[in-house]
Amino acid sequence: MNSIEELFKLYANDVYRFLLTMTRDEHMAEDLLQDTFYKAFINMDAYKEGNTKAWLFTIAKNKFIDDFRKNKRIIVTPEVFKEDNSVSLVLEDIIVTNDIVDDITEIINNLPLNQRKAIILKDFRDLTYEEGAQIMGIKTATFKTLVHRGRKTIRLKYKTCGDMSKEK
Repeated sequence: MNSIEELFKLYANDVYRFLLTMTRDEHMAEDLLQDTFYKAFINMDAYKEGNTKAWLFTIAKNKFIDDFRKNKRIIVTPEVFKEDNSVSLVLEDIIVTNDIVDDITEIINNLPLNQRKAIILKDFRDLTYEEGAQIMGIKTATFKTLVHRGRKTIRLKYKTCGDMSKEK
């Protein structure tokens, strides 16, 4: 296995963005990131070779759950839709895009918790179905079902939202 420094360089950004998406608080995400890599460092000897990224995400998820049990919520923010590489857009495109992002963000935040987690892991963190299932501690088929249902709900509610805005 790589050293903890190498793991941090490789995966810290992904784990941080995952935690930031879940907590919606930069300081909390930083604290949980630190806790995640501390726990990974402590358990490196016990870790069996495998998917290191999924292992780190699982630790991060468990750290988040500990915090979540203290009545915190997962809230998706519009920032998760924005790419790191900005492209210059016409002002009208930016306004339309921001409206769409706001609508979809609200829809995602109203999904059941497990569907919301599955959508974030699969669609925003680009994990495979197997990695997402491993992180959530569920079967791959269950994870696929959560993603499918979440996407279906998003499509239906967005279509309804779009139809209502056309009527205005």
